[in-house]
Amino acid sequence: MEEIMRQVNRLDTEQVEMKRRLDKLEINDERHEEDIRQLYAHQEGTKAYVNQILQKIDSLETKLFNALSNSTTNNIKERLGWIELIKYVITATVGAVIFYLFSMN
Repeated sequence: MEEIMRQVNRLDTEQVEMKRRLDKLEINDERHEEDIRQLYAHQEGTKAYVNQILQKIDSLETKLFNALSNSTTNNIKERLGWIELIKYVITATVGAVIFYLFSMN
């Protein structure tokens, strides 16, 4: 009879220990579920920020392309202006040389 009582006490102790462990696991499970929900919420916020950053990079890329195109167009106009100036300088120099040659005779 005493042996049966010890076995019952041991089983009761094991049951209490198992119940404590099960409660602890359930608490951890609830905490992990809450953490996962928070991660999903933060993930949505991160996706929104990434989309905003990508849109700004796209906008910056467009602005940079437009600036480069305008710069190239302005460089062509500037080069044409310099060519015109060089033509006038060469023409004036040739004219001055011819005038000098005729005036010496």
